[in-house]
Amino acid sequence: MYICFGSYDGGKRCERFDGTTTTSVSTARKSHRDGSMCVYDGRLLAVGGTNDDEFYSEMFSWEWNPATAHPEGHRYAPCISVDEGVLFFSRSSNAESKVWLFSNFEWNVVGNFVKDASYFTS
Repeated sequence: MYICFGSYDGGKRCERFDGTTTTSVSTARKSHRDGSMCVYDGRLLAVGGTNDDEFYSEMFSWEWNPATAHPEGHRYAPCISVDEGVLFFSRSSNAESKVWLFSNFEWNVVGNFVKDASYFTS
């Protein structure tokens, strides 16, 4: 289990928990403190974060590497891993709430909420 992007170390630190203790793993390049993290293609995918980092995405494979940026940026948006990729439920800073699919290293809108929503969980 990975525990990542708390308020310590500017929201960049990640630790692996084995059921008893934690060990530090590679530090992310950008802060994902207010972002989301799911599993994509067997690797951790971190998306969004604080102010300047809300568009930034990274994938973890023993170290964090840049991934395809989120087109609208996002903060406080939940995600869920599915067979097709990763679903993100986000509210754009200037538009309606959307459902995004990250698949084949691309972002696509796959749905919209009937009503605008924010600060929800999946």
